[in-house]
Amino acid sequence: MIQSGLYHYRNCHWSGRSVRLLVFFVVHTFRCMMNHVQTVLLPTDFSDHALQASRFALGLFRRAEVRFILYHCFMPFQGSFAGTKAERDNKAEMKQLMGRLHTLRQKLAHEFPEAGIDLKVDKGVESRRIVAWSKKQPFALIAMGTKGAGGLKEKLLGSVTADVIAGSACPVLAVPPDLEPKPFQRVLMPTEFRLEDLEAAHFLSDLPASEGVSFQFIHIGSHTRPDRQQQRKAATFQAAIAGILPGRKTHFSWHTGEMPENRILEISESTQPDLLLMTTYRRLGLFDNLFKPSTTRKVAHHTRIPLLAYPVT
Repeated sequence: MIQSGLYHYRNCHWSGRSVRLLVFFVVHTFRCMMNHVQTVLLPTDFSDHALQASRFALGLFRRAEVRFILYHCFMPFQGSFAGTKAERDNKAEMKQLMGRLHTLRQKLAHEFPEAGIDLKVDKGVESRRIVAWSKKQPFALIAMGTKGAGGLKEKLLGSVTADVIAGSACPVLAVPPDLEPKPFQRVLMPTEFRLEDLEAAHFLSDLPASEGVSFQFIHIGSHTRPDRQQQRKAATFQAAIAGILPGRKTHFSWHTGEMPENRILEISESTQPDLLLMTTYRRLGLFDNLFKPSTTRKVAHHTRIPLLAYPVT
């Protein structure tokens, strides 16, 4: 359904009535998805940085009927057959970690007493377990902390958050270090004028914390002036946004740059939005993940502003 709508969006000339139908399509599709999405995953390594990410997500969904899951994953001792020392050590480790999660839940409950928070300890490689779970459980959001990395380290190691962004089937909120949770008023969204960008904007606008938020949409192109086809796509996109975000303050601008991630970071540094919203295409192969990381993943490594990555399947 999404792909069919995307084909027509890209290839048709849109009348006013067609744009209204497009708005209905996006909103209806989103609502059908949200009818089954009421859980937010909060992975933690018990650091202050992870705590800040959890607090940020709890603030986004304040007053909403959402269930939260505090989640920790550890690598188990090997050879855990019944009755062996490894099995006993794994059980002891899980019990100790569950106790730490319980203490963390109590700490968060003082600030967010209305939030219902469940606990889960998992075993395995954290990023793989989260990505696999996101494909089975339709989370409304996965909120994680992220730290910057550069050069070879970024290509070969990355971070757990960047790996989750690359593979998750659910939106991922990446929160930079040392960021105090606060209400967000201005959102910066890079766009290619795709249907999925409309879905992402509607997803964010439907969050309880987004009331009154303004949106700045930017397009990074290789030419200083758009051609006629790009102008038509931009006009259709703007008309659709007006229907999806009625009454919201919106701004659209065109920028040039050979490396979109650098221009996005430059613009975000100069305009200082409260949140970056980007769509991301999941990378399926090892080669793509290592040497062709998405623009969203590259930005996630370096941004000093919270990034909400909306996945495209």
